[in-house]
Amino acid sequence: MSDYEDEEWVAVKTVEDEEEADLIKGYLRNEDIPCSLESQYSHEFPAHVGQLGVVEVQVPASLADRARRLLERREAEFEDGGEGEEA
Repeated sequence: MSDYEDEEWVAVKTVEDEEEADLIKGYLRNEDIPCSLESQYSHEFPAHVGQLGVVEVQVPASLADRARRLLERREAEFEDGGEGEEA
């Protein structure tokens, strides 16, 4: 990640829970894209309220387009649910 520490990081995805953000982070890191999560969430509050529940998935700006394409492909595959694979 040190190769990108001086670079601007941008949000490529915004989600509403930490678990989904962690899954996306793992997926991007598996694709060799450094990733960080930014949130104002606090475990002290019993519920997600407005912006406090939002988690931004951030990557270096130079890798943002690639990360977005990968996430779009991942979402499309998830939505297809493997349809057409069984004969």
